[in-house]
Amino acid sequence: MSNNSQTLLINDQEILQFLQSNRSNEQDEGLRALYQLHYGMIEQLVLRNNGEREDAADIFQDGLVALFHKSRQTGFVLTASLKTLLYAICRNLWLMKLRKKKRETPLTDVHQETVSLDAGILDLLEDNDRNQLIAQGLQQLGSDCQKVLQLYYFERSKMKDIADTMGYAGEQVAKNKKSRCLRKLREWVLAQPVAKEVWG
Repeated sequence: MSNNSQTLLINDQEILQFLQSNRSNEQDEGLRALYQLHYGMIEQLVLRNNGEREDAADIFQDGLVALFHKSRQTGFVLTASLKTLLYAICRNLWLMKLRKKKRETPLTDVHQETVSLDAGILDLLEDNDRNQLIAQGLQQLGSDCQKVLQLYYFERSKMKDIADTMGYAGEQVAKNKKSRCLRKLREWVLAQPVAKEVWG
């Protein structure tokens, strides 16, 4: 699958196999095929509903990520076309964004088929918003706090290892630092206007 004309000939099952592959080059091939096949449809959806081209690019990217993660979950079964599923995901993402801008209006659809998104995909979309907010909050913290929270939450390091890595006197010092940093992060996140919309 080296050129565009070949990529456009592959079907949903082949794209799905690429997405579910453990080889990054095949995953990229699947994502590239989805982009070539369906980006225009999502761009049209966003442009017809109070959006700009930059918005369409962001929504499509987030939709691809959500679809990619969903397709790799154990027991995933494709019950609609990838086009319809991706459209439903991106449509929901754009509605969420319009609500935040207080510009929600009935959407003008550009794809006639509809599919209800299961709770798993909706959770992924909400998690994406939450993670973006948390990532922004982490940027507001000092480098020590960023490192401690990263070690604890993302790398699952034990307190003893965190203390060693950070040069703290012991586990209790590391625990206290983690608690203080987490409190600062929580205060920053909850102070943001979008926090209520993201957490409901």
